[in-house]
Amino acid sequence: MKKWRSVVYAAVAVLIVAVACAAGYYIISYFQGAKLAQQGYEASARADHDTAIAKYDAALHKPVSSYQKSYVYLNRGAANNFKWRFDEAIRDHTQALRLNPQLSEAYAGRGLAYLRKGENEKAIADLTEAIRLDPNSHSAYYNRGLIFLQKDEPDKAVADLEEAVRCNPRSAEALVMRGMCYIAKNDFDRALASFDGAIAVDPTNAIGYMERSNLYGRKGEYDKRDRDYAQALHLNPDIAKASSDFARLLTAQQWREWSREFSKRNAGKDYFELFREAQAAATIGNHERAIELYNDFLALDITAPQASVATMNRGNAFKAKGELDRALRDYNQAIGLDSQNAGAYVNRAGILAQQRKREAALADYAEAIRLNPKQWEAYFDRAATLAEAGELDRAIADLTEAINLNPKFVGTYVNRADVFMRRREFDKAIEDCNTAIQLEPNASGAFWVRANAYKFKGDRTKALGDLETAVRLKPRKLEIALNSVAWLRATAPEASIRDGKKAVELATKACELSVWRNPSFIDTLAAGYAEIGDFDQAFKYQKQALSISGLPDSAQAGAQKRLELYKQQKAYREE
Repeated sequence: MKKWRSVVYAAVAVLIVAVACAAGYYIISYFQGAKLAQQGYEASARADHDTAIAKYDAALHKPVSSYQKSYVYLNRGAANNFKWRFDEAIRDHTQALRLNPQLSEAYAGRGLAYLRKGENEKAIADLTEAIRLDPNSHSAYYNRGLIFLQKDEPDKAVADLEEAVRCNPRSAEALVMRGMCYIAKNDFDRALASFDGAIAVDPTNAIGYMERSNLYGRKGEYDKRDRDYAQALHLNPDIAKASSDFARLLTAQQWREWSREFSKRNAGKDYFELFREAQAAATIGNHERAIELYNDFLALDITAPQASVATMNRGNAFKAKGELDRALRDYNQAIGLDSQNAGAYVNRAGILAQQRKREAALADYAEAIRLNPKQWEAYFDRAATLAEAGELDRAIADLTEAINLNPKFVGTYVNRADVFMRRREFDKAIEDCNTAIQLEPNASGAFWVRANAYKFKGDRTKALGDLETAVRLKPRKLEIALNSVAWLRATAPEASIRDGKKAVELATKACELSVWRNPSFIDTLAAGYAEIGDFDQAFKYQKQALSISGLPDSAQAGAQKRLELYKQQKAYREE
């Protein structure tokens, strides 16, 4: 019996050692794969594409994550494109897209390979998809423009080359190609401007000089033609052959630059440090830098949940820049990477709400709350959507729950106070504003809402005090706060509140901030002049206010009534 037990224990021990060795081997292999991929990126940066391809081959034989593998295939495809191995490039980019269907660079790379093989329709389809996924894809616009030029569709070619120049204003190649498109359209002036631009951004661009020389020849300006040809020949003694191989050389150059830039950015970076740096950039409002850093982070060997958070944060940066379509795309991808990412649902719902897709937004908010019942942001944001739809009771319920989950967030009290205002529950609105001000004494929004509540309750003195505090705190829409103070100072029935001189001063600032385009602000300025007895100015500005479109129909009658008062040398008093 003892011998049998010894045999069992020995077998178990051997099994444990074997499992440990296997796990250790897997972990070591995993990190070896990441290192090999990194070495491949670095070799691409040196334009050593044979070494890069060998490193990518080795990395793909290691157990790297699917996300990292998609970038290895992408980069190997780019290297194969550079080596003019088009079939291999197409296979690699197809594999990259199988693993990561949102990888716009893979569509762009495969489109380039199809272009070089002469399969233009497939190339156009891929390049169009690359542009859909990334509207700032310089290479996709550039290469699709080449195809349209080859297909003798100069209008489409010009449109794409214009976009390529927009994406990269310092691309001499795109500027030269745009010039050639204009020549195809017989628009020589714009062609000349494009060639001038190409030479300005890259004075060593022999092709730019050569094409401008050809243009000057067509225009009959032979001295300029000979001068530019001499400069092109000086820069490249084999300029004639280079000119004939123009498109081939340029498309190769595009991928050389892309590969070098990609590798340079990612060499030797630690992903924890990279993520913190991206968050810091977003915090200070440097959204371009944040996007760049999140792109680099996503190219590293990370898990799907990590990639989901980074993609969501990149979407937030795009949203801050006003690029809502790109933000929405990132939120969709973040959810695809990790369906448990409640924050991504909240952020996507915000975009959907802005697009007036209310039901879809509410569904996303509900899913975020299901995934994480303590996600207070979901309640906070959903309340805004509900309030906009007039569902005030549900909005208050959500804001109350958000307060229960995060009682220190000032914005929730201000928003609930605003909803109470819409329900004409002014005392409750004031109570919420008081709480907000206790938490944050500089909360200008709380002073603003409380001022309106006091005004509706008939306490103009307190309303004036809160409005002046809001102005001092410089709220986001300062001109509206300035106008509100000026209106009270000009029109209040209480003599203790009125101050015509100050009303004119503040209303003038409001008009200047709005570039004299807001008729309501000019209406207030007229009331201020009437208060100090300058009825000529009051009449003048009131007529100006009535002449500007934008004054609400509900305010037209009152504004006309004030005009008649000023004609009669009378000031206006608010009822």
